[in-house]
Amino acid sequence: MRWYTVLAVLVALVVLTTGSAVFAQCEQPPYGKVVNLANVTMPGGGNMVEVGQLVDSRITRIQVPKDGNFAVEQVGGDAFWVEYRVLAYCKGSEWIPVQDTKLDIRRTEKQPEPIQLPPTRVVKKGESWQEIAKEAGVSEEDIKRFNQATGRKPKADAKIFMAQPSDVLRTWNFANGDPAGIELKDQLRLMNVPEQVRAQWESIIGGNQPDSVWMYSTESKPLVLDALIFGGRFSKDVKSWGRTVCYWKDAKNHKPIDRLVALQYDPVDLGDYRYYLYQFVDCQNGAFVRVPLSYEGSTDVTIQQPPPVSTAAPPTQTVATPITAPPETSHNFVQGGVWWLDYRLAYADVRDDAYQHSVFGGLEWLPRISGYDGWGPFCDMSTVIRVEQAVMDKNHVSGEYRLGGRAWILGDLQGLWRTGFEPGAWYLSSQREYVQYTNVTPTLIHAQEKAKYFDGYGWYGRILGITPQLGYYEMTYKRGTNLDYSLGGNYTVEPGKFYFRASYDRALRKEQARHFDGQTLSFSADTMRVFEGRIGIKPVDKLVLYASYDSWSYDSQVWSFDWNGPGAGFEYRFNRYWRIKGLYKFMNDTTDRNLTNGEVTHTDRHWFGIGLDHGW
Repeated sequence: MRWYTVLAVLVALVVLTTGSAVFAQCEQPPYGKVVNLANVTMPGGGNMVEVGQLVDSRITRIQVPKDGNFAVEQVGGDAFWVEYRVLAYCKGSEWIPVQDTKLDIRRTEKQPEPIQLPPTRVVKKGESWQEIAKEAGVSEEDIKRFNQATGRKPKADAKIFMAQPSDVLRTWNFANGDPAGIELKDQLRLMNVPEQVRAQWESIIGGNQPDSVWMYSTESKPLVLDALIFGGRFSKDVKSWGRTVCYWKDAKNHKPIDRLVALQYDPVDLGDYRYYLYQFVDCQNGAFVRVPLSYEGSTDVTIQQPPPVSTAAPPTQTVATPITAPPETSHNFVQGGVWWLDYRLAYADVRDDAYQHSVFGGLEWLPRISGYDGWGPFCDMSTVIRVEQAVMDKNHVSGEYRLGGRAWILGDLQGLWRTGFEPGAWYLSSQREYVQYTNVTPTLIHAQEKAKYFDGYGWYGRILGITPQLGYYEMTYKRGTNLDYSLGGNYTVEPGKFYFRASYDRALRKEQARHFDGQTLSFSADTMRVFEGRIGIKPVDKLVLYASYDSWSYDSQVWSFDWNGPGAGFEYRFNRYWRIKGLYKFMNDTTDRNLTNGEVTHTDRHWFGIGLDHGW
């Protein structure tokens, strides 16, 4: 694969991820949980919500659209009402802190729309489906389909539909004629409800005492169940009906029944519906009813007013103390993913081709596996997919690919610090093109372009996290087929207007055989060490200026070098997600040693770089 093909693929990947991140709403706040008020009716029926925001050291009431996401924490409520403290609202892709604002949401049941049922009639003793179909003016298949019937003959005294219902419905005629023969907890598995509702019902059945209630169903106002579990002494015989209309008769004397006793369990609210679970006492049939909900909300912004003016002394103005939002975390800490693209120009006057151009890029994507509000052990887990690609001076292409899993295992409730662990596997691939020169005659030299390849794979472990003062740290340990070990890490902290960063990497590669050009060549073991220290200031909130010092060293049986020198750089952070950076490094009088012939070279080296990062 040519270097420009790799670069084109990488640029396309950056464009795709940028597009999806720029136009997406911010999803996971660093604190609290997310609620959306799009379906909540606010006072006056408007589309705006009033919240408090700190403006020029004072709490000010502002209006924000209610259809956005809000970060909240619950401070009170019951089964039908909940009170939240609003922490932040989503604007574009950023969470904007909110002060002194409470949000009340009340849930009420809507009156369900009446179901338009088709005409019905009672089956006479001895009647067949064919006779009933002829009376209805339809085919026998149609009349059976109208009633979800599978038997050869209709049951006497059963009430059946004579036309197609507008909904998929069945009729429950004989209240105690076909009891369910399995436990209610087993009946739940047959009910077509969301898994969250099913899980809560399983918990309720095991811990709560249900209420006994009368379930009414009359000719003029029949009861409609959203599901009914029916019949059989064994699991294989039990049936699950969908929407069912109740026309109850006694199974023995066929007399009409207008009510049955049922056990009613605590309702479960999910989305726009409330789910009621019932079990009819006489027949043990389980059923549920889904009721639509309406949400009514209101916000209350409490602003502490200054005391009244006194004639005895000058007025004293009291400004409300704002609620302290959870601390801002390091720009290196991302929860959804990050991509980066860097360009480097290197100059060393010892070479004929003194200028070298390189492009480095990558993507780390963190699709979430699970998570819940808070900072406790294993409160958030993600898959880690990481791709790094480098194109150096057009003739050397390499890439490293990782697949792992990350879990945040320690942390505090305020979000001041957090620690995560990430194990996984890695694969390295590299290709380098070169020209082989062969002396055909003393005056004729044959030049031939060739390429060599090598790769490796192994496992890695990574520890990373955040600390107070915008601190961020990570450490990675790797082992593999061509690697005895690699250990590296860095720590960044930004107290106030200052900026500090230190990083160190050490890699010890094994002696190995590499195959290329039809030959097997042996490469000696080598060791690479890289250290960088930075110290800087933040003259404005978005800009970091720093000075740096680098020390690089390499050792093997055939080659070694020591490069050291100062540098400088900057970072400009447009917001929490976008960052542009630049650097310059000067390593004066660097030393390279060819250990096979004893040659020692001294030269000055310069690096210039520019890059762009985007996290989400």
